[in-house]
Amino acid sequence: QDNGELLLDKEDYRYLLDFIKVKKKKSKFDVTVAITRKKAPSIFEQELTELHIPVIDLSGDSYLTMLRKQIAYLRRERPDVVHTNIGSVLHIMVATKLIGVQTKLHTMHNQPAYSLAKNKIHRFIYKMALTLFGYHPVAISDNIAQAVCECFSLPEEKVHIVNNGVDTSKFFKADKQVNNKIQIISTGGMRSVKNQKGLIEAFGDLYSRNTNVH
Repeated sequence: QDNGELLLDKEDYRYLLDFIKVKKKKSKFDVTVAITRKKAPSIFEQELTELHIPVIDLSGDSYLTMLRKQIAYLRRERPDVVHTNIGSVLHIMVATKLIGVQTKLHTMHNQPAYSLAKNKIHRFIYKMALTLFGYHPVAISDNIAQAVCECFSLPEEKVHIVNNGVDTSKFFKADKQVNNKIQIISTGGMRSVKNQKGLIEAFGDLYSRNTNVH
């Protein structure tokens, strides 16, 4: 959109706040946060207020209430692009279809067959979003793109790949350790989709065969 408004529904509020701080420093665009699912934590609202970021409440006690708010907002702002990720597409897909937003993108970060395995209804709705409702799937890796094609029966040319950007200037090659230790480092959130349990089990299996692992 011309004024740079962002229609987001993030579970990770800290990530969103960090993102906004960077955008305010490096971008000429204004930022608006629209909440579509639930009231934000008070500490989140307080930090947004300190950053002078307007917050729009598009949530509702019922889906129809939420839909009316979203349609009114989209009609007023007339966005050129709507980008969703995680669950926000489930909330906004109908409103963007009714308003006629031309460009709609949905980024897939996780293996859909794994993250949606327990909810067949959500899996079906996601497929509708990526087909009938015109959202273009964007995968962050070749593996995720292949999984999206398999999970939703999509042809390869329908799934776009945009790898996560990494600022290589912030990393350097450390000197080789002389102690010959095998050192393993894991980073990531403590969520089931990250399969930290599997990593711990794999580390235990490796350690049982080589005690030089740390």
